[in-house]
Amino acid sequence: MTVVTGTYVLVTKGKVSLAMVGRGALVSLRQVADIVRRVMADDQPPKRPLPAGADAGWAAIGYLLGGMLVWGGVGWLIDKWLGLPNVGLLIGLIGGTAAGVFLTVKRLDG
Repeated sequence: MTVVTGTYVLVTKGKVSLAMVGRGALVSLRQVADIVRRVMADDQPPKRPLPAGADAGWAAIGYLLGGMLVWGGVGWLIDKWLGLPNVGLLIGLIGGTAAGVFLTVKRLDG
């Protein structure tokens, strides 16, 4: 199979249009220009506003407590299932706290 890349002139129904062949796909220059125009005009979907004040504090507390409760609970269940002396609970609490800190920094950092 041979893939040819380059620019070609296409004549369809009396209209002349340019097209580019790249990576085996035929893409019109108009489609390429539309993509570039959107990126250059910064026509991206708006970002979610960052929480401020008390909302940021409640979000941080929610992430930290949620991570500790969920992953600590998973560790406790693993302890009960395997008969371990709270090793899974400790690992779950530490991992949940780390995940909560990571999500807090990722969301509230901007």
